[in-house]
Amino acid sequence: MDDRRLDIPWWGKMLLGGIGIFLIWKFTPILQILQLTFYIVLIPLLLLAAIGLVGRGAVEGFTGGFAATMEAARHRAEELAQPQQ
Repeated sequence: MDDRRLDIPWWGKMLLGGIGIFLIWKFTPILQILQLTFYIVLIPLLLLAAIGLVGRGAVEGFTGGFAATMEAARHRAEELAQPQQ
């Protein structure tokens, strides 16, 4: 077997790459592919991020409310535990 390489000059590589880009741009619906990517990937990802923000906010709200309730109950219990003068 002969392991010779086909050496393409720099201008040949540029020409071949340019023809490839032209063919892909001309015969491939680039904008439709980008739009499908937006609908299939980005919108569900943004929906999950929004759901995560709602969940995180709800957890922080419940935690803050519970902590405030426990603090108020502790203060009230301390007030009731002190002897009255």
